[in-house]
Amino acid sequence: NVPDGLEMSLEKGVYNGRKVIEIYFSGKASSHAASDNVSDVTITFKSASLTGSPDLSGVTTKTKNDISIFFDSPIIANAFDVSESTTINGKLTGQIQIFLGHLTFIDSALTLGTDYTVTGMPTGKSFSDLFGVQFKIGNFLQFDANNGANNVLNSHAASDSFNLNFTFNSSAFKDAPDDFSTVVGTSFTIRCILKD
Repeated sequence: NVPDGLEMSLEKGVYNGRKVIEIYFSGKASSHAASDNVSDVTITFKSASLTGSPDLSGVTTKTKNDISIFFDSPIIANAFDVSESTTINGKLTGQIQIFLGHLTFIDSALTLGTDYTVTGMPTGKSFSDLFGVQFKIGNFLQFDANNGANNVLNSHAASDSFNLNFTFNSSAFKDAPDDFSTVVGTSFTIRCILKD
């Protein structure tokens, strides 16, 4: 499902103490108009790729079939989930990174509730309790859990893991198209993983 001219590679990495797989694309797509966008690049992990060659027959998450590649489309992309610190004390650690393509953030500070909204917060916590803006430049924004005003959770068992649901509004961008519905990725989910 990878567009002609592009090559996909996988590399092992570590993020917040967790082993991760990083996906890279290189090359130049033969056709790269917006009509050539794809949303179904698929990866399936095989038993031999994991230590001990475990049986993956019942593991539904071994396949990811919704990796997208966009050409000539304004896009909001995000990276990284957030997890509890290694000391398992209810304190979150990690960053939420947001990248823009064919868009630029406004110069002034973004206002929660006007320029973007976040739902899914744990009871009694606001987004600013858990995250602070670390920095923002033209097409990049990073929230850091370590900059949160009060980022220690009262309930932090694995079963208390939660999802943050982001939605960006057109006011967040200098150059938002008149038809903001054409922007890819205006809403997305960040997983916050807690541990027992």
